[in-house]
Amino acid sequence: QGGIDSDIKKMTNVQNVSFSGSVTLNNIIYPNFLYFNARDCVLKFVFTYDANNHVIIKLDPSMVVNDCKVLARNNEFEHLRNSEYPVGSKVNW
Repeated sequence: QGGIDSDIKKMTNVQNVSFSGSVTLNNIIYPNFLYFNARDCVLKFVFTYDANNHVIIKLDPSMVVNDCKVLARNNEFEHLRNSEYPVGSKVNW
């Protein structure tokens, strides 16, 4: 039986991704942290709620531009820091 880490990699074919911990939002369990590790770049995302109580994923507030220098160009890191991505799920009844 697979875990969330191995299952996501199989479904998305994404490399250098890892997860840690878990958090329950709207009765669904999500990873507490989602990490993307590439050469000279480590990004850490968190699952949380937005102002409207929708589940989102966003860059962990503890991340700084030196964690991913490639995104320092053209203010891309700040754009990522200020972005929120909705998380949806489909339920078949």
